[in-house]
Amino acid sequence: MSTRRRAGLLVAAAAAVGAAVAAALVVPGPPTRPASDAPEQVPVTSTVLGCTATPGEADVRATTADVPGSTGPGPVRTLRARGGVVRVAGSGQDAVGLLAWRAGTQDATHCPAPRSSWWFAGAGGGLDHRTTLVLSDVDQGAAVVDVELVGATSRVDEQALRDLTVPPGSRRVIALADVAPSSDELTVHVTASQGRVVAQAYDSRRSRVGGRVGHEWLPPSAPPSTDVRMPGVPADADRRTLLVTNTSDRQALVTPQVVTDDGAFVPQGHDEVSVDPGAVAVVPLEAGFDRRYAGIRLRSDVPVLGTVRSQVGDDTAYAAGGETATGFLAAPTSGRSTLLLQGTDEPTGAEVSAWSAEGRRVGGAGVSVPPSGLATWSVPDDAAYVLVRPDTGRGDLVVAVVSSLPQGVAALPLGAVPATVARPSVRLRTE
Repeated sequence: MSTRRRAGLLVAAAAAVGAAVAAALVVPGPPTRPASDAPEQVPVTSTVLGCTATPGEADVRATTADVPGSTGPGPVRTLRARGGVVRVAGSGQDAVGLLAWRAGTQDATHCPAPRSSWWFAGAGGGLDHRTTLVLSDVDQGAAVVDVELVGATSRVDEQALRDLTVPPGSRRVIALADVAPSSDELTVHVTASQGRVVAQAYDSRRSRVGGRVGHEWLPPSAPPSTDVRMPGVPADADRRTLLVTNTSDRQALVTPQVVTDDGAFVPQGHDEVSVDPGAVAVVPLEAGFDRRYAGIRLRSDVPVLGTVRSQVGDDTAYAAGGETATGFLAAPTSGRSTLLLQGTDEPTGAEVSAWSAEGRRVGGAGVSVPPSGLATWSVPDDAAYVLVRPDTGRGDLVVAVVSSLPQGVAALPLGAVPATVARPSVRLRTE
């Protein structure tokens, strides 16, 4: 990585007048009005990413991806934390394509950009299943946030989760077992009324088989929708459980569908799932997978949130509802990894590539996704991360990667790569 690129990675603790002529008299015309065209896409000039350094044992790694406008693929660097928060920043050309993540022997997660709203499904506050929510402020000003919890039967009203202040450069840690004890199934919604935060949820779950405690970073979910797609169900899962959260005040009637590269089917005994208002439905998915990678699609009459918990040996993996790709996507990989691409009702596809820790391209292909289908791509073993460029002008696409780690399995939705930002295009016109 060049000296200039290294400097770009910072760990913190970094009018026109119109006239009309009539009857030989000059008469002032109407005032000029701006006319807005479609927003112009311009390269990003500043990128800030954030991660919590704890809990768990894993390094934070960062690099730049080979996307238009970037300085090119760089080697993966290991970053150190100060005060429990890792801040990764880039400006100018170094802001384009900036990536960061945490990867351990049992789990993996993105270091995302801060924002004002976060959703996590599959959390818990019970004895054998508990989640720690970490709120990190990597901006220059303080953030004020509310945390809302939806349980298996109703919302959790907890005043201690209102108006939480997170000072700049610090983090706030919330054990859900302290605020919602004995709640094994929780959905978390974080909203910032002031500033922005990076929200991450560290999940611990004791296996029913061997009693071993598995750890996982819950992937953030797309906001509630009437059409939810969840790629990332491992092929070798022993058990799969669908969790559907209804955040509305109306009863939700949800139609689930299992999608594989061989086709799609309705899970046996669950052609329709009814979910009470403000509640989480737990739906076992048992038959029909035949050791195939899969995605789940939910269609509902009211917006819902979805995730799939897969038990693989003593470990768990979560396939969250993904956001539709609008640009480049990336995710870390480790060991044996498989990319899962899920579309909607139109054919779509993407160009995929794999990159080593030294910044070298180690594989790539064009992948087509059939209507209402799923496509898979085997990632080379020596890859450190994958990069995906969805086909433009075709159907919607969500993407996840499933990796076999030294002590477990991880399913991770691909995150957006900073490349361009929309800048309104304004021109002056007269009428």
